Amino acid sequence: MVHQYGLINVMCLNRMCLHL
Repeated sequence: MVHQYGLINVMCLNRMCLHL
C-alpha cells in the first residue's frame, strides 16, 4: 500500500488523485 501511494502521488501531483 505504501509503495503504491508513492507511485500515485507522483502521477497524481494534481487534484486528479483527490479520490485517494
